[in-house]
Amino acid sequence: MSTNIVTSISEQQLHEHAHYGPVTALKFLDEVHVLIGYGPFLRLCRIDRSTGVSSQIWQQRIFKRNKIHCISVSQDKSTIAVGGGRSFALVDLQNRTFSEKAINEWIIALDYTNTSELLVLTSHNEVLQVKVTDSGKTLEVFQKIHCNEKSILYSGSIQRCNNGHVYVAAGTVMSGVLIWDLHTREILHNLTEHEGSIFAVKIDLDAQYVISCSDDRSIKLFSFPSGKLLASGWGHGSRIWSLSFYEITPDSVKIFSTGEDCSARLWSYEMKAATTVLKQIKCFDNCHEGKHVWSGDSDSQTWQCLVTGGADGKVRLLDVSDESHDLWIFDSQDIQVQCGITFEKKEVIKQFVELPKIHAFVAMTTFGRVLFHTKTHGWNLVDIPQDQARSFRDFSILRGFVSGNYVVISSRSGELLVLGFSAESIRPVHLEIVANTSSQPIKVINVLSWSTADHLLLLLVSPAGKFPLLAKEFTYQNETFSLSGTHELENPDPRAFTPTSVFFDPAHSYLLVGSRHANFAAYNLLETSSVSQTSSVSQNSPVSPYLMRKICPGDTVTSISKVHSTVDKLIVLVTVRDGVYMMIKISHANNSFRHEIIHQNKFTKGFIEGAFYDEDQVYLYGFRSGSFFIWNETQQLEVDHEPCGGAHRQWEFLRPDSGHSFRFSFLRNSSLISKAIHNRFGVSGNGLLSTGTHGREIRSLALCPKDELDGSKIFASASEDATIKVGLVNCQREVSYKWTMNSHVSGLQAVHFLNSEFFASSAANEELIIWKLNREIPNNIAVIEHARIKTAGENPDLRVMDISSVECDGGFFIAAGFSNSQIKIFFYNTNKQVFSVVAEDTYSTFCILNVELIYVGEKFFLVAGTTDGVVTIWDVSHCIDPINIPSDSVVGLGAPKIKQQLHQSGVKALVLIPNGDDASWKIVTGGDDNALVSANLHFGSENISLKIDSFVERAASATITGIAAAGEGQVFVTSVDQIVRKWNYREGLVCSAATYTTVADTGCCVSGKFDDRYFAIVGGAGLSVYDM
Repeated sequence: MSTNIVTSISEQQLHEHAHYGPVTALKFLDEVHVLIGYGPFLRLCRIDRSTGVSSQIWQQRIFKRNKIHCISVSQDKSTIAVGGGRSFALVDLQNRTFSEKAINEWIIALDYTNTSELLVLTSHNEVLQVKVTDSGKTLEVFQKIHCNEKSILYSGSIQRCNNGHVYVAAGTVMSGVLIWDLHTREILHNLTEHEGSIFAVKIDLDAQYVISCSDDRSIKLFSFPSGKLLASGWGHGSRIWSLSFYEITPDSVKIFSTGEDCSARLWSYEMKAATTVLKQIKCFDNCHEGKHVWSGDSDSQTWQCLVTGGADGKVRLLDVSDESHDLWIFDSQDIQVQCGITFEKKEVIKQFVELPKIHAFVAMTTFGRVLFHTKTHGWNLVDIPQDQARSFRDFSILRGFVSGNYVVISSRSGELLVLGFSAESIRPVHLEIVANTSSQPIKVINVLSWSTADHLLLLLVSPAGKFPLLAKEFTYQNETFSLSGTHELENPDPRAFTPTSVFFDPAHSYLLVGSRHANFAAYNLLETSSVSQTSSVSQNSPVSPYLMRKICPGDTVTSISKVHSTVDKLIVLVTVRDGVYMMIKISHANNSFRHEIIHQNKFTKGFIEGAFYDEDQVYLYGFRSGSFFIWNETQQLEVDHEPCGGAHRQWEFLRPDSGHSFRFSFLRNSSLISKAIHNRFGVSGNGLLSTGTHGREIRSLALCPKDELDGSKIFASASEDATIKVGLVNCQREVSYKWTMNSHVSGLQAVHFLNSEFFASSAANEELIIWKLNREIPNNIAVIEHARIKTAGENPDLRVMDISSVECDGGFFIAAGFSNSQIKIFFYNTNKQVFSVVAEDTYSTFCILNVELIYVGEKFFLVAGTTDGVVTIWDVSHCIDPINIPSDSVVGLGAPKIKQQLHQSGVKALVLIPNGDDASWKIVTGGDDNALVSANLHFGSENISLKIDSFVERAASATITGIAAAGEGQVFVTSVDQIVRKWNYREGLVCSAATYTTVADTGCCVSGKFDDRYFAIVGGAGLSVYDM
């Protein structure tokens, strides 16, 4: 028995390749560089300010254990001081040299603007004056300075001001802010306007203002000379963690804040506005995942942007430059004056189309008047033929073809007026009337449109039962816009089908129509003859639809867009207003359509009105409360949002160049408003400098057993935030995520790959879900919930703690351990997508923590670890028969073959490793008692034996939470004490390597191999990848 706790040995054997975790410090270094404190690591990134494209110059681990919480830059930008916990260091950025130093106090803030002196503010409101000599190689504490008020500090800052004074701003635990002069040691102000602990406090360079935030969720601005409270601001939904001055002018003060609500906000105080309220001028909601934007910095002079770091490990640049606000507002009265007309009673602008290529607008009023606007000529009334003017007065629908600067207006009868415009003329440069040539009269009630750079398709919708649907196909070639085909389509039953969206695939001639009630129709336009503009429609019967009824929960299908297309299939992205989005694979053979939903997920942050797939990423847009938003679903971040009053208005969203610039236009209070949504960092992934992971603790990790074609491995992580992330680990041990799945409603417990195509996840509320992977989309993975178990009652309260599986023909046998001591074995039929219980039993009254199914000598055994410290083994061959799968009968597990206590309390981690022969296995367990146990499990012809060969009582100083195989005779072990260890179990348990991990709440691990070299991934409050 060993009682030595090994915390550091042969650390080079556990090389940390990548880390994703809370970003605790950020600093703009100069015109092109940003410093990132990533736990104990310091990262230097070079960034193109115009695009946000970044490259990592270097990364160094500065502290052995403490995290970097503050950064101070010398005046010549060549050296910086970093501090965190009780450690600090001076880092020479050019030579990349540093040396960690430690003190006996918690470090609150640093100042190193004077390279001969380092000032360190401690948690007892004391400043250490450290003399720096020999280019930072020699440090000497010259004196300790305090103001005779040694309050416990939660936050603070040191400001060397332009007037030569050095001031200390001390944020105390008990509501007050102390401002004192470092040289005179005099307390200048005691600001007591806050309630609760002070989380951040800053003084500006000119010693004019003080800003602070606290537990009361407010931001306060004080006058530095007088200590008078000037203004307060409220808006954050929870605690505010960081503050900085963004810009100070003679007329205003702008303040930047980040907080626990995952938002970043910009505030303004106007000197002349006679108000005591800070005005919020910009808000970046959903800036990060989960909770907490821990750090931030801002620069109004050079960068004109903000940078934020969250608990999810992401670092984002947020564009707040003035050129990003291209706003047009057209008042109804001004439009009438410019056009020289007066609207009739109840006449208002009801429809509009923006033509961004010529910076123009076409608008229609409720009485059918057509108005045209350009930058040069303003608003003008468009003269249209009298017959059309009369018909448009009763009914009209305006649709645009922005690629060619055309609009099409439909009358009630289906007659179309085509107008083409240019920036140089106030009159249409093209006017054409397209008569309705359908086989029978129609009565248009709506017109749906779809367009690309050279195609426009209009779907004229008439009431079903009496009239067909009419599809008008236009092409744009050689600057000529013309009707190329008309198709009559069978109109489905209106009780189940009301068209709401349309998509056309010219390559396959597939027309897809979305409807209310989440219904979907596909038409093959090759089944009917198409006629030219001058011909009449073929007398063939209308094209019949292939109907897909209730394809998902929800209501209206709001958009359909292309993801991928080949000769024999089409994959489209479909959105439903309630928040569901999916990818549907559509093929056509033997005169019949087939469809398969290969990806489906739920968006929970608003109502979806549309989506597009660009550069292997999914973007969603829609409305949340009174704002329009654009959301990057792949990266899980909000691109932008625009307050507009909500969805109940006419609006239009455009991607003029199919890039990262957008236009959003809408009608509000009789005004037409158009805004450019331009993110200069769009080409760099929306300003994402560092990709992250979950915003909450990671509970379980899993690697796909099969490598992808490029050598990478599919990877799944399950988190306390009730989401599962699916992505890839590449050969460089870098993690990138593709999807964040939201099917679970409670914190995850386990994730486990069944084979290379299916994986399973379990959570509280008796949730056990099977997921299916699809690899048909280039550079991406599709994931869909395949099935889930039925819960026992209306209010399930059990946790499915762990799962294990064995594969057989037609499906899988899956063992699940429950928190109420139940164990169930299911058979999952992959073809029928149905679970059936084949065995069920209760162990005792203790929670099941681990389950493992193993196959030995044509028999199946179930191994379970429980909270009483016992490992139990059952022979379950009687209920697992891969050939004769039982249908309805449910049997018990029977008497256990082995029931042996290995730990004093819960068996938190368990791994089974075959010893090379079929009858012998090594079992290694870790527990709540901090012990690590190695035992030999032998299966004889009649008996089973479990013999402990090594027991390390104090293998860690806290609970052991994860164990994974690490090569021949070795295991990788994680524990709550934030030490990762590699143990050799061949001749008793011997710790061969150990090192500190910056992943707090260390909870789980998984291992894999690249080129016969093992690596391990550690999860907790962050994620780290180790090479072994």
